[in-house]
Amino acid sequence: MVHTPHSYIHGGAWRDPLQTSDDIHSTLSHLSPSSIPSIAAVASLNYRLSPYPSHPTHPTTLDNSDPDRNATHPDHLHDIYSALSWLHTNYSVGKTDGFRYILSGHSCGATLALQYSLGLSPPASASTTEIAHPPSALLLTAGIYSLPTLLRTHEPPQCSEDIARIYQDIVTGAFGTNEEEWAAASPADVLARGKVSLPEGLRRMVLAWSEEDELVEREQREEMVAVLQSCGWDREGGKKVVECVDLKGGHDFVWEDGKEMAGLFGKVVRGIVEDTSSCLEAS
Repeated sequence: MVHTPHSYIHGGAWRDPLQTSDDIHSTLSHLSPSSIPSIAAVASLNYRLSPYPSHPTHPTTLDNSDPDRNATHPDHLHDIYSALSWLHTNYSVGKTDGFRYILSGHSCGATLALQYSLGLSPPASASTTEIAHPPSALLLTAGIYSLPTLLRTHEPPQCSEDIARIYQDIVTGAFGTNEEEWAAASPADVLARGKVSLPEGLRRMVLAWSEEDELVEREQREEMVAVLQSCGWDREGGKKVVECVDLKGGHDFVWEDGKEMAGLFGKVVRGIVEDTSSCLEAS
Protein backbone atom coordinates (compact mmCIF):
# COMPACT_ATOMS: atom_id res chain seq x y z
CA MET A 1 0.00 0.00 0.00
CA VAL A 2 1.24 3.50 -0.87
CA HIS A 3 1.34 5.83 2.15
CA THR A 4 1.33 9.41 0.91
CA PRO A 5 1.95 12.60 2.91
CA HIS A 6 -0.18 15.57 1.92
CA SER A 7 0.84 19.24 2.22
CA TYR A 8 -1.80 21.98 2.04
CA ILE A 9 -1.36 25.72 1.38
CA HIS A 10 -4.22 27.98 2.44
CA GLY A 11 -5.62 30.88 0.43
CA GLY A 12 -6.55 34.41 1.40
CA ALA A 13 -5.32 36.59 -1.50
CA TRP A 14 -1.77 36.58 -0.08
CA ARG A 15 -2.95 38.95 2.67
CA ASP A 16 -5.93 37.82 4.77
CA PRO A 17 -4.86 37.17 8.40
CA LEU A 18 -8.05 35.19 9.08
CA GLN A 19 -7.03 32.43 6.68
CA THR A 20 -4.27 30.31 8.15
CA SER A 21 -3.03 26.74 8.41
CA ASP A 22 -6.05 26.15 10.68
CA ASP A 23 -8.22 26.20 7.55
CA ILE A 24 -7.45 22.49 7.15
CA HIS A 25 -9.37 21.47 10.29
CA SER A 26 -12.76 21.09 8.60
CA THR A 27 -11.22 18.84 5.97
CA LEU A 28 -9.46 16.72 8.59
CA SER A 29 -12.78 16.19 10.37
CA HIS A 30 -14.02 14.35 7.28
CA LEU A 31 -10.94 12.13 6.93
CA SER A 32 -10.49 8.80 8.67
CA PRO A 33 -7.98 5.93 8.38
CA SER A 34 -10.76 3.64 7.21
CA SER A 35 -11.95 5.98 4.44
CA ILE A 36 -8.54 6.97 3.10
CA PRO A 37 -5.96 4.53 4.50
CA SER A 38 -3.19 5.67 2.14
CA ILE A 39 -2.78 9.20 3.55
CA ALA A 40 0.20 9.02 5.89
CA ALA A 41 -0.07 12.55 7.30
CA VAL A 42 -1.29 16.05 6.46
CA ALA A 43 0.85 19.17 6.91
CA SER A 44 -0.86 22.56 6.60
CA LEU A 45 1.56 25.39 5.81
CA ASN A 46 1.62 29.06 6.78
CA TYR A 47 3.47 31.88 5.05
CA ARG A 48 4.07 35.58 5.59
CA LEU A 49 1.31 37.86 4.34
CA SER A 50 1.21 41.04 2.29
CA PRO A 51 -0.12 44.28 3.83
CA TYR A 52 -3.88 44.62 4.23
CA PRO A 53 -4.55 48.09 5.66
CA SER A 54 -8.26 47.98 4.77
CA HIS A 55 -9.03 44.68 6.54
CA PRO A 56 -12.26 45.26 8.50
CA THR A 57 -11.09 43.70 11.78
CA HIS A 58 -7.33 43.06 11.55
CA PRO A 59 -5.81 45.83 9.42
CA THR A 60 -2.07 46.20 9.06
CA THR A 61 -0.53 49.29 10.63
CA LEU A 62 0.25 52.31 8.49
CA ASP A 63 4.00 51.79 8.96
CA ASN A 64 3.72 48.05 8.10
CA SER A 65 5.99 47.31 11.05
CA ASP A 66 4.89 43.67 11.38
CA PRO A 67 7.33 41.60 9.24
CA ASP A 68 4.85 38.71 9.07
CA ARG A 69 2.35 41.00 7.32
CA ASN A 70 4.66 43.03 5.12
CA ALA A 71 5.65 40.40 2.57
CA THR A 72 5.93 40.81 -1.19
CA HIS A 73 6.68 38.21 -3.83
CA PRO A 74 8.71 36.04 -3.58
CA ASP A 75 8.55 36.13 0.25
CA HIS A 76 5.37 34.01 0.38
CA LEU A 77 6.90 31.45 -1.97
CA HIS A 78 10.19 31.33 -0.05
CA ASP A 79 8.22 30.39 3.06
CA ILE A 80 6.72 27.46 1.16
CA TYR A 81 10.22 26.38 0.10
CA SER A 82 11.31 26.56 3.74
CA ALA A 83 8.34 24.55 4.99
CA LEU A 84 8.73 21.81 2.38
CA SER A 85 12.49 21.75 2.95
CA TRP A 86 11.82 21.18 6.66
CA LEU A 87 9.47 18.29 5.86
CA HIS A 88 12.06 16.94 3.41
CA THR A 89 14.83 17.02 6.03
CA ASN A 90 12.88 15.84 9.06
CA TYR A 91 10.36 13.41 7.57
CA SER A 92 11.90 12.35 4.23
CA VAL A 93 9.01 13.94 2.32
CA GLY A 94 10.07 14.15 -1.31
CA LYS A 95 13.34 12.26 -0.86
CA THR A 96 14.22 9.66 -3.48
CA ASP A 97 14.25 6.96 -0.80
CA GLY A 98 11.49 8.61 1.23
CA PHE A 99 7.86 9.55 0.71
CA ARG A 100 6.27 10.82 -2.45
CA TYR A 101 3.76 13.51 -1.58
CA ILE A 102 0.74 15.48 -2.75
CA LEU A 103 0.86 19.27 -2.71
CA SER A 104 -2.48 21.08 -2.62
CA GLY A 105 -3.56 24.68 -2.39
CA HIS A 106 -6.65 26.85 -2.39
CA SER A 107 -6.90 30.11 -4.37
CA CYS A 108 -3.53 31.87 -4.00
CA GLY A 109 -2.35 28.71 -2.21
CA ALA A 110 -2.84 26.94 -5.55
CA THR A 111 -0.69 29.63 -7.15
CA LEU A 112 2.04 29.01 -4.59
CA ALA A 113 1.86 25.24 -5.09
CA LEU A 114 2.35 25.63 -8.84
CA GLN A 115 5.06 28.26 -8.45
CA TYR A 116 6.96 25.87 -6.19
CA SER A 117 6.51 22.95 -8.59
CA LEU A 118 7.81 25.10 -11.45
CA GLY A 119 10.85 26.13 -9.44
CA LEU A 120 10.01 29.82 -9.65
CA SER A 121 12.10 32.16 -7.47
CA PRO A 122 13.87 29.65 -5.20
CA PRO A 123 15.63 31.31 -2.26
CA ALA A 124 19.39 31.59 -2.45
CA SER A 125 19.66 29.15 0.45
CA ALA A 126 17.74 26.39 -1.33
CA SER A 127 19.97 23.54 -2.40
CA THR A 128 19.26 21.43 -5.45
CA THR A 129 18.44 18.54 -3.09
CA GLU A 130 15.70 20.55 -1.43
CA ILE A 131 13.88 21.32 -4.67
CA ALA A 132 14.87 18.30 -6.78
CA HIS A 133 12.02 16.03 -5.66
CA PRO A 134 8.67 17.55 -6.63
CA PRO A 135 5.22 16.43 -5.56
CA SER A 136 3.77 13.41 -7.34
CA ALA A 137 0.45 15.21 -7.72
CA LEU A 138 -1.08 18.66 -7.36
CA LEU A 139 -4.59 19.32 -6.05
CA LEU A 140 -5.54 22.90 -6.87
CA THR A 141 -8.90 24.39 -5.85
CA ALA A 142 -10.23 27.75 -7.10
CA GLY A 143 -6.70 28.53 -8.24
CA ILE A 144 -5.26 31.77 -9.59
CA TYR A 145 -2.96 30.80 -12.44
CA SER A 146 -2.58 34.10 -14.32
CA LEU A 147 -2.43 37.47 -12.60
CA PRO A 148 -2.90 39.41 -15.89
CA THR A 149 -6.05 37.37 -16.58
CA LEU A 150 -7.29 37.95 -13.01
CA LEU A 151 -7.07 41.72 -13.51
CA ARG A 152 -8.47 41.60 -17.04
CA THR A 153 -11.60 39.74 -15.88
CA HIS A 154 -12.10 42.32 -13.12
CA GLU A 155 -12.15 45.49 -15.15
CA PRO A 156 -15.17 47.75 -15.73
CA PRO A 157 -17.71 47.22 -17.24
CA GLN A 158 -17.38 43.58 -16.14
CA CYS A 159 -17.39 44.80 -12.55
CA SER A 160 -17.63 48.05 -10.65
CA GLU A 161 -14.75 50.45 -10.15
CA ASP A 162 -14.66 49.51 -6.47
CA ILE A 163 -14.32 45.79 -7.19
CA ALA A 164 -11.67 46.44 -9.84
CA ARG A 165 -9.72 48.48 -7.30
CA ILE A 166 -9.82 45.63 -4.77
CA TYR A 167 -8.26 43.21 -7.26
CA GLN A 168 -5.69 45.79 -8.27
CA ASP A 169 -4.79 46.30 -4.61
CA ILE A 170 -4.43 42.54 -4.09
CA VAL A 171 -2.02 42.12 -7.00
CA THR A 172 0.05 45.25 -6.40
CA GLY A 173 0.20 44.58 -2.66
CA ALA A 174 1.65 41.13 -3.22
CA PHE A 175 3.57 41.57 -6.48
CA GLY A 176 4.28 45.29 -6.90
CA THR A 177 3.32 47.61 -9.74
CA ASN A 178 5.51 46.19 -12.54
CA GLU A 179 3.17 44.40 -14.95
CA GLU A 180 6.02 42.29 -16.34
CA GLU A 181 6.54 40.90 -12.85
CA TRP A 182 2.90 39.86 -12.71
CA ALA A 183 3.30 37.65 -15.77
CA ALA A 184 6.67 36.35 -14.58
CA ALA A 185 5.04 35.13 -11.36
CA SER A 186 2.02 33.55 -13.11
CA PRO A 187 2.27 29.77 -13.70
CA ALA A 188 0.07 29.77 -16.81
CA ASP A 189 1.97 32.66 -18.40
CA VAL A 190 5.48 31.31 -17.82
CA LEU A 191 4.48 27.84 -19.00
CA ALA A 192 2.84 29.24 -22.14
CA ARG A 193 6.01 31.15 -22.97
CA GLY A 194 8.21 28.10 -22.50
CA LYS A 195 10.18 29.86 -19.77
CA VAL A 196 9.99 26.87 -17.43
CA SER A 197 8.63 23.34 -17.44
CA LEU A 198 6.94 21.12 -14.90
CA PRO A 199 9.14 18.41 -13.37
CA GLU A 200 9.06 14.87 -14.70
CA GLY A 201 8.11 13.49 -11.30
CA LEU A 202 4.82 15.36 -11.33
CA ARG A 203 2.34 13.09 -13.10
CA ARG A 204 -1.15 14.08 -11.96
CA MET A 205 -2.97 17.38 -11.48
CA VAL A 206 -6.54 18.04 -10.36
CA LEU A 207 -8.00 21.49 -11.01
CA ALA A 208 -11.20 21.97 -9.01
CA TRP A 209 -13.50 24.96 -9.34
CA SER A 210 -17.15 25.86 -8.72
CA GLU A 211 -19.57 27.66 -11.02
CA GLU A 212 -20.76 29.42 -7.87
CA ASP A 213 -17.31 30.89 -7.19
CA GLU A 214 -17.84 34.61 -6.72
CA LEU A 215 -14.16 35.61 -6.62
CA VAL A 216 -12.26 33.60 -9.24
CA GLU A 217 -13.68 33.13 -12.75
CA ARG A 218 -13.67 30.05 -14.97
CA GLU A 219 -11.07 31.69 -17.24
CA GLN A 220 -8.37 30.80 -14.72
CA ARG A 221 -8.98 27.06 -14.99
CA GLU A 222 -9.65 27.14 -18.73
CA GLU A 223 -6.40 28.97 -19.41
CA MET A 224 -4.38 26.61 -17.19
CA VAL A 225 -5.84 23.49 -18.79
CA ALA A 226 -5.16 24.83 -22.29
CA VAL A 227 -1.54 25.56 -21.39
CA LEU A 228 -1.06 22.12 -19.83
CA GLN A 229 -2.49 20.40 -22.90
CA SER A 230 -0.11 22.38 -25.11
CA CYS A 231 2.69 21.01 -22.91
CA GLY A 232 1.62 17.42 -23.49
CA TRP A 233 -0.72 16.81 -20.58
CA ASP A 234 -3.83 14.71 -21.27
CA ARG A 235 -7.35 15.04 -19.88
CA GLU A 236 -7.43 11.26 -19.36
CA GLY A 237 -4.96 8.43 -19.78
CA GLY A 238 -1.40 9.20 -20.70
CA LYS A 239 1.65 9.61 -18.49
CA LYS A 240 0.68 13.09 -17.30
CA VAL A 241 -2.98 13.70 -16.54
CA VAL A 242 -4.85 16.91 -15.76
CA GLU A 243 -8.37 16.40 -14.47
CA CYS A 244 -11.05 19.04 -13.96
CA VAL A 245 -13.44 18.58 -11.07
CA ASP A 246 -16.53 20.75 -10.63
CA LEU A 247 -17.25 21.80 -7.06
CA LYS A 248 -20.35 23.20 -5.38
CA GLY A 249 -20.60 26.36 -3.34
CA GLY A 250 -18.83 29.68 -3.16
CA HIS A 251 -15.11 30.41 -3.30
CA ASP A 252 -14.30 29.39 0.29
CA PHE A 253 -16.97 26.72 0.79
CA VAL A 254 -14.66 23.87 -0.25
CA TRP A 255 -12.38 24.37 2.77
CA GLU A 256 -14.92 25.90 5.18
CA ASP A 257 -17.18 22.83 4.91
CA GLY A 258 -14.32 20.42 4.27
CA LYS A 259 -16.32 17.49 2.93
CA GLU A 260 -15.60 18.19 -0.74
CA MET A 261 -11.94 18.83 0.02
CA ALA A 262 -11.65 15.53 1.89
CA GLY A 263 -13.18 13.78 -1.11
CA LEU A 264 -10.62 15.45 -3.37
CA PHE A 265 -7.79 14.28 -1.10
CA GLY A 266 -9.02 10.72 -1.50
CA LYS A 267 -9.46 11.11 -5.25
CA VAL A 268 -5.87 12.22 -5.77
CA VAL A 269 -4.46 9.51 -3.50
CA ARG A 270 -6.40 6.85 -5.37
CA GLY A 271 -5.00 8.23 -8.62
CA ILE A 272 -1.45 7.89 -7.30
CA VAL A 273 -2.16 4.31 -6.19
CA GLU A 274 -3.49 3.52 -9.67
CA ASP A 275 -0.43 5.11 -11.27
CA THR A 276 1.87 3.06 -9.05
CA SER A 277 0.00 -0.16 -9.87
CA SER A 278 0.23 0.59 -13.59
CA CYS A 279 3.97 1.19 -13.34
CA LEU A 280 4.48 -2.08 -11.43
CA GLU A 281 2.47 -4.02 -14.00
CA ALA A 282 4.42 -2.41 -16.84
CA SER A 283 7.73 -3.38 -15.24
